[in-house]
Amino acid sequence: MVFISLFFSPIFSYHFILLQLQLQTTLELYINFDEAREAKTNGTFYKNPFDKGLRKNLRRVFGDTPWYLALLPSLREPVDPEYPFSINDYMEQHV
Repeated sequence: MVFISLFFSPIFSYHFILLQLQLQTTLELYINFDEAREAKTNGTFYKNPFDKGLRKNLRRVFGDTPWYLALLPSLREPVDPEYPFSINDYMEQHV
């Protein structure tokens, strides 16, 4: 158990920083590195257009719900999918 937590802690931290603090994916991080490098060679400053600061980034990800409620499981029923597919119907037809 300790090994698993030691293994996943850096991965979790890395993605928390990317998604919550900077509001970007791993792919966007590398794109932004290139953009920042190009801006630096041109003598300008590059800022990620989606990075609005810590508080606004967290609000964009979690909404107006308090942060601690986002860590709890949801009690809402899932939204009906846009496509009329049910795994139960599929299993009845193919089993």
